[in-house]
Amino acid sequence: MGTVVSSIIIKPKHIHKFLILVLGLSSSGKSTFLSQLSSKIIVKTPVTTFQVKTANYMNFQFKSWTIGKEITNRNPWRQYMNNAFGVIFIIDSANVARFDEAKDELQGLLRANELAKVPFLILCNKQDLGWTMSENWISENLGIQNIKRPWKVVGVSMLRKDSLVEGIQWMIEYVEKTNGDNV
Repeated sequence: MGTVVSSIIIKPKHIHKFLILVLGLSSSGKSTFLSQLSSKIIVKTPVTTFQVKTANYMNFQFKSWTIGKEITNRNPWRQYMNNAFGVIFIIDSANVARFDEAKDELQGLLRANELAKVPFLILCNKQDLGWTMSENWISENLGIQNIKRPWKVVGVSMLRKDSLVEGIQWMIEYVEKTNGDNV
């Protein structure tokens, strides 16, 4: 699936800094995504409370929130929603048991008034494992076909960087096209 790339290179059109929220359930691939963008190694340690990780890539700032399993309220990221230009929601395609939970989280984000006008990129991670939920199955079962905003679902492998450029390019082009001169 997709083309294997050794680096992600996209030339910016503007010098503005855009905030893109990177969200998803634990172990979905948020930290790996950020490390692929920034070329920095992120030490993976168990999260017991709440962590914010940031990666700057070109003229975009990607922020990810990791929330410990004992914290049931995922609202700490709400304070950043008003400043977001886009959302990347990462789903662990290999974890069928948590699909409904991921779907509920995504639906909650789509209902948030603060995010009513921002595009959503849904990355179906771990497609390289072969026995995962397919990109098409996930797209059909998320219940997003009728949402009134730009969205895209892309099957990816964070570790191999399969199809990451496709998804990131779509987000960057949309955000720059709609916001580039107005920031």
